[in-house]
Amino acid sequence: MLRCKDIAKLLSDSLEKELPWTQRVEIRLHLMICYVCRRYWKQLRFLHNCITNYYDKKLDKDPALSQESKKRMQDKIIEEMNK
Repeated sequence: MLRCKDIAKLLSDSLEKELPWTQRVEIRLHLMICYVCRRYWKQLRFLHNCITNYYDKKLDKDPALSQESKKRMQDKIIEEMNK
């Protein structure tokens, strides 16, 4: 059976990549008997979800330029092309 320290590392890794089924089973068995690791897993998922949602919302915002800025850029490009 893995120690809590090993489980904590695997739990963190599991958020970034899929673990082999043997490790997933070991984690699940450990979480069934260890309240501390269960609580750590819950907190880790919460933080991961908060960070993911924050960046998803931040990326969803359209960083589009204003029409005025677009017009200035187009005018500048045309001006440079005509030189």
